[in-house]
Amino acid sequence: MKTKLLTMMLVFSMVITGAASFTSVVSAANTADTTYAFSNTNTTGQSAWRTKENTTKVYVYPKSGPKIRYTVYGRKDSSGNGVFCSNQVAIPLGVQGSITNQVREKGYNMAQLRFERITYAQVDTKGVWSPDSSQNYTIYN
Repeated sequence: MKTKLLTMMLVFSMVITGAASFTSVVSAANTADTTYAFSNTNTTGQSAWRTKENTTKVYVYPKSGPKIRYTVYGRKDSSGNGVFCSNQVAIPLGVQGSITNQVREKGYNMAQLRFERITYAQVDTKGVWSPDSSQNYTIYN
């Protein structure tokens, strides 16, 4: 009986120790949506810089206005112009898009969206974006 009790206690402690060793540290992702607005009377524009926490795709959801082109840029800190880290893609209005990018893979920790007009219009293109994604939507490479 004593041996069985000791064996069960040993197994129980191994399970607890094993479970603790399998916990992983997951960094918080920057998935909060931030609004953007691009005036289609301009040729180009950009969003504010935001911290990118992981290697997920950049989330973009255009909600109103003409279709525009998007490019993801990256930089290391709060200074500098940044370097392009994605192909230029056009996401249709009303489509939740996930832009493949190499911001973290290139060693950068900040992301920005750059906008380019497709058609001149007196209407702004508006939507939301986040530098990190909680899931993949329509993927744009």
